[in-house]
Amino acid sequence: MEIFKQETKTTEEKLDLVYSDIKTQSIRALQRFGQRQRQIFDMIWNGEEKPQDIFDKFGTDAKDLFIVSKAAEDYQKLALGESYTNLVVPYEFTINEDGTVTVGDKILTEEEIAPEVEEIVDES
Repeated sequence: MEIFKQETKTTEEKLDLVYSDIKTQSIRALQRFGQRQRQIFDMIWNGEEKPQDIFDKFGTDAKDLFIVSKAAEDYQKLALGESYTNLVVPYEFTINEDGTVTVGDKILTEEEIAPEVEEIVDES
């Protein structure tokens, strides 16, 4: 029965398929990696819990979150080049010598500052 016969592919055709699969899977893996990094970032800095409480829970291992985050950022910069956008921590913070982290004031973005400026102008 002809329908069940497998086509014989040349070595070049097989290599083309392998090349295409590797490229596709590599792109997907990098995308998933970036999505997970963003989820962790948002849990820490934009979640319901206070960032300081999260770092306190990690104790002296809190610095490791920054080490891993930096490694993830470096990997993505290498892979994506100029298309990679850094995640910007929206708070002042200090990594202490003992590995704990102290979170300071929130850093306001231009969008967050603009309404305050308008309110001050409206009041005068």
